[in-house]
Amino acid sequence: EGELNENWTWDAYYEIPYNHRHQYLLRQPINGNFTRALDVVIDPATNQPTCAALLSPNAATRAAAAGCLPINPFGVNRWDPLARDYVLGTLHEWYKMNENVVAGNVQGDLLELPGGTMGFAAGLEARRDNGAVTHDECSRSSCYWQNFGDDFAGRLNVVEGYAETAMPFLSGKPGVRLLELDGAARRTLYENKQPGHFEYYNNGTILYVGDRESSIGATTYKVSALYDPTEWLRIRATRSRDIRAPNFSELYERTESVGFTGTTNPWTGGSDLALIANTGNIDVRAEEGDTETFGV
Repeated sequence: EGELNENWTWDAYYEIPYNHRHQYLLRQPINGNFTRALDVVIDPATNQPTCAALLSPNAATRAAAAGCLPINPFGVNRWDPLARDYVLGTLHEWYKMNENVVAGNVQGDLLELPGGTMGFAAGLEARRDNGAVTHDECSRSSCYWQNFGDDFAGRLNVVEGYAETAMPFLSGKPGVRLLELDGAARRTLYENKQPGHFEYYNNGTILYVGDRESSIGATTYKVSALYDPTEWLRIRATRSRDIRAPNFSELYERTESVGFTGTTNPWTGGSDLALIANTGNIDVRAEEGDTETFGV
């Protein structure tokens, strides 16, 4: 940071933040193993309970059931620990986001108005985000009752420029302690890129999807007026245009992550668990909102 002259200053910075996260869900049912462990028969050779799949005449079915131990789902603590470990697993998700940011600002006095000095500030910022989300092998194949979804990655470039000013038109007059108009505007450009990937379908088809790109341009602004008739009273009005750009998962998540959420049933008044599925879309646009406020 520094001074350009007695009325103008500047500041700039460069930063390299990163965010690494590991989340996991313990003891989640593994669909195939759970089904096999519940299908229990008596082994004629030992006269003991065993998984029916282990006695199947089909060699592939027997191989898929290797390690299966029957479970008793009734009562408390009725599971053999080894059987529990066969039917329950741990979902893992690793999230890594690395960022590079460079920004600069200038601020100072433009000119004198009847109510005081007109202040002005402007700046530029550029940001690049590179992120990837990966999962354990079982989770990637959606083997659990709940799943985080498939691996995905993406890159986001953002360039922003802004300017804002405060214009005191009158001050220190009878009935007008301060009359000021403030304005600000920001222009933002988002460039999104999703790397190519393979998509697998239940019918055995494998499709390669190439790189996909999209961009979002948005202009936001704020205009506000301040009026102080006396030192103990202020009247203020503001109008603004606001946005929220889509986040990393909303843009790049490739396959559905499935889970449950509580919802109120309008017919019964009770609470039900609803199945929800989320997926991303690189063509999602920014949300927009217009806000008007008035205060005394």
